[in-house]
Amino acid sequence: MDIADIRIKEHFGLVTNDTSTTQISFLVSPPKNREGIEKQDIICFSHPKYGDACQVLAEVKEITSYEEVAGSTIGDRIGKMLATAKIIGYIDLRNEAHPLRKLLVPPNPGSRIYMPYASFLEDALNRGTDGKVYAQPLYLGKGEVAAASREVNDEQIKCYLDAADLTSKHTLICAVDGAGKTHTATVIIEELANKTGHPIVILDPNNEYSTISTIPKLDKNPPFSLQTEIIHADAKISLDTITKKVKQGQVTIITAENLSLTESALYNLLWRL
Repeated sequence: MDIADIRIKEHFGLVTNDTSTTQISFLVSPPKNREGIEKQDIICFSHPKYGDACQVLAEVKEITSYEEVAGSTIGDRIGKMLATAKIIGYIDLRNEAHPLRKLLVPPNPGSRIYMPYASFLEDALNRGTDGKVYAQPLYLGKGEVAAASREVNDEQIKCYLDAADLTSKHTLICAVDGAGKTHTATVIIEELANKTGHPIVILDPNNEYSTISTIPKLDKNPPFSLQTEIIHADAKISLDTITKKVKQGQVTIITAENLSLTESALYNLLWRL
């Protein structure tokens, strides 16, 4: 991969003497024709040992400002910014499969800080632990992290999950109330149903998923068209009845909003599934 496809040509700062394998500090000095660096931006710089062939990624955690007194008057003071960044790891570009590796040596003071292109970050971060591109990527949406592109000043990074990894392990989605757990699960379910054909069964006691696939997604082109089957469970429904309704490539939703989970029949049914 050519270095011109990885990062902006002009550098945005210089690494200071305060470096380690997990964190760096750098003086911020963006080019005149570019926007400055902000908190949560992803930056990159050349590996201290392997050079441009391996790019180190780091997230800006804090930016502070200070003044250097160049003379005795206020007009002689020069405002500067100092940033700290947490090192994520480095990407070895010498192989087609390039996993994110842990940095084992501290960056060199004086190293130049660059802004990576969004296309490079998407390619680097949406890979498996072996560094290979996902065979069946599930699109989750755009993250809060933005990076530069050749067309506009910045662009949000698209995030993916690996379908093979997700369907071969247990997955837990956890967060505080209102953070978007149900929305995230819905996006994953829609992607699985449309891109893998797996039969999907949702136990939905609070009737949160009955509108799945009916809400349009602005970044889906073409829009999804899911086949769904909603089963209103009660204490008398049999497992055989539900099993017959489950089909390949279909989302089967079992709702139980009008029943108490303490009822033994329903409780046993949910866990038998």
